[in-house]
Amino acid sequence: MGQSLNVVNRFGSHRRRWDDITHIAFRPFLSEELNLREREVLASVEQRGHRVRNLDLAGRPGGDSLLNIVMEEQAQAEWLESNASEPFDAPRYIAAARRVAGLARFQELSSRSDFPELLAAAASYVATALPWPSQTEGRFWAATAMASTGRSSTWRRLITISAQNAEVLVIGESTIEGDFVVAGFINLHNSASNNIQPWLRQQNLDVYNQISAYGTIGDVFHLGFTGLQTLSHLLQEGSPIAQPAKELALNLMRKGPSMYTRFHNDHLADAIFKRIADQDRG
Repeated sequence: MGQSLNVVNRFGSHRRRWDDITHIAFRPFLSEELNLREREVLASVEQRGHRVRNLDLAGRPGGDSLLNIVMEEQAQAEWLESNASEPFDAPRYIAAARRVAGLARFQELSSRSDFPELLAAAASYVATALPWPSQTEGRFWAATAMASTGRSSTWRRLITISAQNAEVLVIGESTIEGDFVVAGFINLHNSASNNIQPWLRQQNLDVYNQISAYGTIGDVFHLGFTGLQTLSHLLQEGSPIAQPAKELALNLMRKGPSMYTRFHNDHLADAIFKRIADQDRG
């Protein structure tokens, strides 16, 4: 119980420290009223015989602090008066562990001679199909490098982009008659079928397409490709796949955060965003 300028952060902090929270309630007040209103609420609760967890920061400098936005006063008091450490499930610790785990896979991917072309294709898809990618990265969509999913002696994934809990772009490597060939697929909104099939025939691209039942999300328009040049052609500016790619990704991300967040490769994402920025500047 207390005041906060960021209710979401405060609740997240409380939830990491206590496991007995059953519900939350809050009311908005002007910033200059917060101290007064907090004291009134605390007094009312204590008068009814309830215990409160708020602690006074004895000896603290006067006035409000910007630190309170990040670390609430009660957490400051607990830290000052005990040996309790910051919760290790805080986002920064999780991100650090994820970065370390993803480095070796990114290094393997980026050592390939065709990495610039692979990166260009992934960057083109992210910039075109994902809503506000820099704001939704790692939570609503994830990028993985050299994933082990479905790996066999003739197939492996190089780059996978997932929106919420479904893959939307997979760039892999297949063995065809002893040669390694880049191949994969793009999933689009199922409304794409009628508009895209005539364009595909006209472009004479090495692709296959079908309506597929895809897990829990229903039917999608599944577009398979062979060759980096084919993928580049599919993702070029003005391609008709852009709109159904956006529709599927947005619909998926509106369902909520991705369960693949822990596999998100931050190094690959960094490279993708740098590529997008370089393209914009160029």
